[in-house]
Amino acid sequence: MVDGALPRLELAQELRQCLQKGNHLPPEVELTVREDALNSENSVSLADGKPVEMLLVLSERILSLAAKLKGFASEFGPDGPEMFEFVEKSSNQMYQRLTDIALHDGEEQASHLSDREVRHDFRNILASVRGFTDLILMEEGIPEGALEGLREICDCSNQFVEWLDAEKVAAVGV
Repeated sequence: MVDGALPRLELAQELRQCLQKGNHLPPEVELTVREDALNSENSVSLADGKPVEMLLVLSERILSLAAKLKGFASEFGPDGPEMFEFVEKSSNQMYQRLTDIALHDGEEQASHLSDREVRHDFRNILASVRGFTDLILMEEGIPEGALEGLREICDCSNQFVEWLDAEKVAAVGV
């Protein structure tokens, strides 16, 4: 059990442990993630120019949206539940990778993000999140609330790519 609000690193560690065990998040942790992730104005201030923290905020937001949208999966067309499962799994994978990086100090975090292969791996994961979300968005009859959430997943994915692009520029010294 978790009492009160968790500092970001402890929250990341708790989430990673739950995800690795295949467990659902304890309600207290789930609420903490959602409260932080839902407040997009808070997202920018949380990052303070730290790429890993900003990527974690975006990843948390995607996880939060996926959790809220899961109940709509049956309304995402005949293949909707299967496609949405890929969005969920890829979102979890992305978050796990980020929490692993976040456990290191600032210099090591920067070296991870400057690594071409790491950025490439994140792009592949994002391709799954964004690609399957786009496929779901092509279906007819999706409830308006779900459409908004799916579009926001796409927006968060785009922002994630922008941060990766900025890290690429920083890595090559352009």
